[in-house]
Amino acid sequence: MEGPELFVARDRARRFARRLRDTVTERRLAYRGADVGMASLVNEAEATLTPLLEDIRTTIDDVEAGRIRDRERGYTEVPLVVASAAVAERAELAQRLDRAIGRSSVPAREGRTAVLELLEAALARLEGFVEAYDAKEPVGAPVAHDLGHRLATIEADATWRRRLAGATVADGPATDRRAPHVLAPPHALDDLLRAVRRQVPLVPGPWRVATDENEGLVTISLGAEPEGLEALDLPSDVESAKGVLGFRVATDVRLVGHASQATGGLLTPAAEPTDDVRGVSIVLPLPATTEGGADLEAAAGPGAQLSPAAQSAVEALGRAPAPGPDGTPPPARLVAWMGLFAALDQELKRVVLARARSNAVRVIAGRLPRESTRKAPLKPAVSDALAHAFDGLAVERVDAIASELAAGKPANARAQVADAAIVLALVGRTWEVLGTHVPRALVMDPLEDREVHALVHDLLTVARSRRALEANQGLDRAAVREMERALLGALGRLGRIVP
Repeated sequence: MEGPELFVARDRARRFARRLRDTVTERRLAYRGADVGMASLVNEAEATLTPLLEDIRTTIDDVEAGRIRDRERGYTEVPLVVASAAVAERAELAQRLDRAIGRSSVPAREGRTAVLELLEAALARLEGFVEAYDAKEPVGAPVAHDLGHRLATIEADATWRRRLAGATVADGPATDRRAPHVLAPPHALDDLLRAVRRQVPLVPGPWRVATDENEGLVTISLGAEPEGLEALDLPSDVESAKGVLGFRVATDVRLVGHASQATGGLLTPAAEPTDDVRGVSIVLPLPATTEGGADLEAAAGPGAQLSPAAQSAVEALGRAPAPGPDGTPPPARLVAWMGLFAALDQELKRVVLARARSNAVRVIAGRLPRESTRKAPLKPAVSDALAHAFDGLAVERVDAIASELAAGKPANARAQVADAAIVLALVGRTWEVLGTHVPRALVMDPLEDREVHALVHDLLTVARSRRALEANQGLDRAAVREMERALLGALGRLGRIVP
């Protein structure tokens, strides 16, 4: 059996773009000629748009069926399908409009402007795909842009479809209230919005906009409310567009309506099921506000400083798109988290582990209450007191770490977040256990005991979140906010300690 045919997605996109560019040039010249009474008897756009649409649809079918594969960058195949679907949608509408202009079914000047805008937007979409391909990325970088303006463009196209279908169209805004700015790749977000809009092509606007500043989410919805309707599975084109956007921005898409019933039997073939979609909604995260300034001061107190590596990691977090509605991070934010984890590990090694090898720590750790046995473990009351003071502390490792500190030889592994929390809980603050006064042995100036206590809690939060991520358990939005605040708090407090 022969394998799939190999192709280059960038070259296929350039082929589509070349035909579109020729069509734009031809239509612009034809419209100018018509304005001065030099109407062409032959519509050359038909000779380019019809085969272009056939080529696009064949490419989409071949990629989805696995008949062709990109020989250089396989991860761009689905983005090509998503981009091509958006291009075909615009090109097909432009073709229908152009035919309607020829029949005088729509105002010529208004229709011509729309045709050229549709074709130029389709061309820009292909150019965006080529740029991302050359950058070896599935999708372009996120930028801040106006969600309301993007919805207005999509609704303008939807209005033309309803007019061409003979529906009565009333002028009105695209949204029921001002939509916020979002941080997302413009083309990928546009692809998803169009794929969702295709599910309810004749439903009039406006989109309903609901912003939740506390959760950092904006929900846009169109059509019927979900009450009394059932949730529907996402069609493949919507699922693909959501996945491509999800590389940069995690989102949630919901369709509601009535699911199609199974048809066919032993003697009659089953018809292709088509759900009756009545309403759609999309949930997008608002731009992240973590930039290291006010957030860092709120988490760690005034005067917080960061090492160069930590500062770079925090800046990367500020640039990364926010997690999705369920807390799922886009890859860019996950990379930023990895940078923050690495920066925190380095700071713990520099500040905590280096100071834990001092004579003062060795002496104080040796005074902790121990059992009168040959191996002299710590008395259970020590672990009990720590567990009571710090929820989530790994008390099963307290005895081993205390012994290493008393010997003056803490292992390098104690710079890890969970173990560093134990070191700070044991010798980084002043406390009492079983009548024994345990003074602070680690030099942590200018942090007070209450701030060291907060630092331990931050480290435990980070350790808990990190374990969940490593176990692929995921975090909800509340847990994500708590983890990021703890990361900033820990890095800021460690940065305030005098060298």
